[in-house]
Amino acid sequence: MMGADRQFDWIAQGGDLQDKRSLVSNGGVGGRHKNPSTATEGGGYLNACRAGNPGLKKGARDPRLDELEQIGLDPRWLRIAHVVGVDQFLEVWQILDEENIDLPPGEREPTRIRIPLFAGWMRLQRNKLVKALADEGSRPSEIRRTIRRKLCESLSERHITRIIEAAKHEST
Repeated sequence: MMGADRQFDWIAQGGDLQDKRSLVSNGGVGGRHKNPSTATEGGGYLNACRAGNPGLKKGARDPRLDELEQIGLDPRWLRIAHVVGVDQFLEVWQILDEENIDLPPGEREPTRIRIPLFAGWMRLQRNKLVKALADEGSRPSEIRRTIRRKLCESLSERHITRIIEAAKHEST
C-alpha cells in the first residue's frame, strides 16, 4: 500500500482492527505509542504546567474523580474523565459550559450537546480507505477482501463501487 494516506499506516503494518475505535488514535497515547521517539529537548506542551494533582502516585486513582461523582456527574462523563484525565476533562467541560458564562449564576442551565454517532466517523474512515485502495489500483473484489480482513466489515462490490464513484464526484 504505497500511496495511501498516512492515517492508514496501521493497515500497511499489517494491523487487524478488532476494536474499530482504535482508528481514532495514531498508535496510542503517551507511553502507549507503538514506536515512541525520544525527544532531544523538552516535551513541548508538557512545559505548560497545570495545577492538577502533583502528589498523585503513578497509577493511583485521582481523588477528584470521587468529587465529580459526588456532585452527580453522569457515569459516562466520569468514564471520560477517567480515560482522558481529570485536568483535560475539566478543561473540556469549561469550554462546553462557556455558552452560559454571560448569564447570572441563578439563570444558568445545563448545556445540551448533540454528539454524532461514532459510526459516522468510522464510515468516513472506511470510505477514505476504500478510495485510497481504489486510487492504488485495487479492484472492488480486492478492496472487499481487505475491508473484511482489516475492518471486520462485509461490503458488497456494488457498494464499494458506489463509494468510489461518490468520491470521484466529490473531488470534481
